Amino acid sequence: MVHIIGAEVEKNVYCPLCDEKFKRRRVQYQGHITTAFFCRHCNIGTYEFDPAFNKWRDTDKEIPCANCGTPLKWFIRYMDGFFAAVCPRKGCGFSMRKDSNVDFNEKGEIELEDFDQSAPEVTEIKIPINKLNLNEDQKNMIRKKSKENESKKNKET
Repeated sequence: MVHIIGAEVEKNVYCPLCDEKFKRRRVQYQGHITTAFFCRHCNIGTYEFDPAFNKWRDTDKEIPCANCGTPLKWFIRYMDGFFAAVCPRKGCGFSMRKDSNVDFNEKGEIELEDFDQSAPEVTEIKIPINKLNLNEDQKNMIRKKSKENESKKNKET
């Protein structure tokens, strides 16, 4: 539960999505007094103790927009894995929000899902050579290579 303790504090922190000043309040969160920063326009907020606080300003790599390639303006909150991004280019309109419950390991690092995928099954497609739009020399070359491949398979078995 969060209790608002006092008025605003003196830090000027800007919303990474709209570049307006974050509104801020002194709050009591889980027994600790801290500062909450929020932007009502962009519907985002964070606490000053979040490890990702203000990291969107320190990054040296850009995230390109999926539509136009312009570098995105983005916000991340480490405590719950929330991510938001918008494209600053007028007319593009790209925006993304990802809100998820994440798991942390003993070191405090975010646990990622196992993204290993099994190899896809190989599908063999047989097309009659005479159906291809090739001249006779090209068709003969394919026939020759096909026979060579079949003889190699037979030798291996």
